[in-house]
Amino acid sequence: DFMNEVELLFTDLFNYDRSKLYLNKDIILDVNQRYIISQALKRRIKGEPIQYILGKSEFMGLEFKVNCDVFIPRPETEILVETVIKLVSNINYQVSKINILDLGTGSGCIAISLAKFLKNIRVIATDISSEAIEIAQHNAQLNNVNDKIRFIQSDLFPNSEFRIMSNVIIISNPPYIPKDEIQT
Repeated sequence: DFMNEVELLFTDLFNYDRSKLYLNKDIILDVNQRYIISQALKRRIKGEPIQYILGKSEFMGLEFKVNCDVFIPRPETEILVETVIKLVSNINYQVSKINILDLGTGSGCIAISLAKFLKNIRVIATDISSEAIEIAQHNAQLNNVNDKIRFIQSDLFPNSEFRIMSNVIIISNPPYIPKDEIQT
């Protein structure tokens, strides 16, 4: 059962779970809380996604920091991650590690989820944006997988290292929403 945007905003503000929010309906907001809610609602009315307002998003049951420097992880992308998890889990490999290359990592949601849910993998995640790499590194620390992922600022394939790697799975979910539609 998914929370609506108002529930997300209030549970985040009060650091409550959903049931506690409804059990404490008579709570009175202080000046600072009213200001935060007011500013958040103004941003939302202007069309800013709730995930950017809260500064976080959920993906594969994990929390990720997001802002306007990265796209918000989309639920459909979880299918891509689940497919790779099944693929790697079903491989009867004779090597100690599978190398996964995540091109255009953005928030790092794909690379981090794979690192979280798979053993015997090494992930290299690239993005052309230094801001995105910074957020992805933060998210790797947040999800305790920073030791399994190497982040590289690069436009797609960073160097010749990848030409000699074996047992490689390349995964990418590049932006596919036309610029004209991003605001809506």
